[in-house]
Amino acid sequence: MVIAKVVDLTTQAPWMSLFSVTYGAEFPPSTLGAVERVLKSRKGKPRKVVDVGFLACEHHTYMTVGVAMAAPEGAECSVAVIGLGGGGLCVFLQHCFHKVPLSTGCSAGHALVHSLPTSGEIRVTAVDIDPTILEVATEYFNLVQDERLEVYIRDGLHFIKQAAEKGSTFEAVLFDVDNKSPSSALSCPPAQFLEEDLLRQVKTLIGDQGTVRLGAVVWSGVFVLNLVCRMDQVRSNVISTLSSIFGSVCSYKLEQEVNEIVFCTNQGPWDQQQWRLGLEEAATKVNSLVKKKKLQSLDLVTTETFVGSLNVPV
Repeated sequence: MVIAKVVDLTTQAPWMSLFSVTYGAEFPPSTLGAVERVLKSRKGKPRKVVDVGFLACEHHTYMTVGVAMAAPEGAECSVAVIGLGGGGLCVFLQHCFHKVPLSTGCSAGHALVHSLPTSGEIRVTAVDIDPTILEVATEYFNLVQDERLEVYIRDGLHFIKQAAEKGSTFEAVLFDVDNKSPSSALSCPPAQFLEEDLLRQVKTLIGDQGTVRLGAVVWSGVFVLNLVCRMDQVRSNVISTLSSIFGSVCSYKLEQEVNEIVFCTNQGPWDQQQWRLGLEEAATKVNSLVKKKKLQSLDLVTTETFVGSLNVPV
């Protein structure tokens, strides 16, 4: 027996800005917290656990698609996540990509989308500057460090620079960093994370060689950016900068949120159809994984809406 329940963490972690929506129930934005599962043990006693299959932030769904886009089939996938937050995204990735055999049919009209034999083992390196974030994620959000998830407490800017200097590589680099300055036009990430020198270091980290075939597209690593910008000109400048550095750029604007997820790769340039083919298969892969791992019973991504709303800058 499993019962989904909203747990109010505002009194324990007042800085949290996560709100919960579960299947068949809606909660107002003032409801902050995570979802707990109440399980019955063999002796019939209830036991509360955090639901690791629940993503409190919608934009994390599409960042997960970015990881699936770059994850080599049946091989180890190294992911760097800059910005730990409550740990929900990292914990989800830790459980979602864990050597699960899966298969999926092709979508109508896309004969090149065949089967997905396995998901590779994922190794997540999370970086956050605030040790309190790690404490809260560990105590309240069931973050457990192991061979698949390691957390470093350090400046994300320094981490990227040092990793690039060491010649480290990642199949995916994710930026999910908020800006502590309320007056800035950029809410995510801080402007320092979008400076050209740093972005070129990210370009180096994700590599130049194609490693994953999705449909007719051969992917290299991918850079996934959670962008929150309320000024059109600033947003346009960011996209222009990314397009000048990476081989191809594509974005998805969340319907009910201010977040925009930007996907960047060193391959390309690709047109909208190429992006749609690759991201459609990645989304299908995620939907298959969450069911195989019993993280969710329904699709995580509404694939048709997602791929139909992708934007490729000209």
